[in-house]
Amino acid sequence: MPQNRTAIVPICIILALSVLVSGQAWGQSNAREISKLREGKEKELTKLRAEIQAFEKRLSESEKKEKTTLDHIDYLERQGALMRKLINRLRDQEQQLTGDIQESRSSIKDLEQQLESLTSQYAKYVRSVYKYGRVYDLELLFSSQSVNQLYIRIEYLKRFSEQRAKDLREVVGKKSDLEAQNERLQNNLQHERKLLAEKTGEESSLKKKMTQRQRMLASIRNDKRSYRQELQRRTKAVQ
Repeated sequence: MPQNRTAIVPICIILALSVLVSGQAWGQSNAREISKLREGKEKELTKLRAEIQAFEKRLSESEKKEKTTLDHIDYLERQGALMRKLINRLRDQEQQLTGDIQESRSSIKDLEQQLESLTSQYAKYVRSVYKYGRVYDLELLFSSQSVNQLYIRIEYLKRFSEQRAKDLREVVGKKSDLEAQNERLQNNLQHERKLLAEKTGEESSLKKKMTQRQRMLASIRNDKRSYRQELQRRTKAVQ
């Protein structure tokens, strides 16, 4: 029995040493694993922080782009409002010129009728004088009942011829003036219509630019919303 006990003691010592060594080895292995995990988490955290900074930068840039785009849209809206006012004014002027031209044409037509009537009357008088000479005038004068009536008839015949010639000249002059005025009105109307067409084209171009800017704004806001969501997600991951 004593011999057996003597043999057991070394075995226990060996086992104890083996357990101790094994425990130390496991502790060292566990420490290495923990160290690796810690390093991995640190790297992941560093990566997340870098991504957060990147998304913060993108978000800031999107906000700047949004402000710039909003300013541009506001400018286009104000420019469009002024353009619409100008177009409405040009249309009013076009309508006014069209009315003036119609009135001028009506006046010219009336003068042409007056001119035709005066010309016909004057032509009849000239034909009468050419055909009968001054016989009719002399008969008219000699049939006067008094000297006063004779004087009146002489003045009448004289003034009749002079007045018809004067009337003709005045009507012709008025007609010529109205025709010149009508031509100026026509030129002004053409100019107004050309300008109106140009401004209408510019308004259409402004509308296209406005549509493009609004689409750009929608895209920027969509990116901004996406960046904010990603930023929140990564911030939570860091926490």
